[in-house]
Amino acid sequence: MIRILVATPYGENGPGGIDRLNDAIFEAVTARPELGVQLTRLVTRGRRGLIAAQFIFALALAQFCIAAARGDVELLHIHLSIRGSSYRKVIVGIISRLFGIPYVVHLHGIDFREFWSNANPLLAGALDGL
Repeated sequence: MIRILVATPYGENGPGGIDRLNDAIFEAVTARPELGVQLTRLVTRGRRGLIAAQFIFALALAQFCIAAARGDVELLHIHLSIRGSSYRKVIVGIISRLFGIPYVVHLHGIDFREFWSNANPLLAGALDGL
């Protein structure tokens, strides 16, 4: 059984395209237990506004670190979009590297290339490192 943690903004039945995509993936994988894949969501933003989002992200980081330290994560799937998502997911990627957990980055958004090109140098460099 491979244990995959999926970093996603809002979680199950979330309002955005990333979460709808995840719902479909989770449904398909759950219907195929012979694949030996266990998916778990890591909600990195939440649905309670920008102020609460900071606390939800901090909680997600704590959950990720605990799961990683316990050996409960073998692969991280990072859903990455523009603006705040990029900052959050760069941090998640750094933590994944610190724990030696491999990850895949799934880019979302038609404007991502432009966003990346115009990002401040610190963020652009961090994105280059993902």
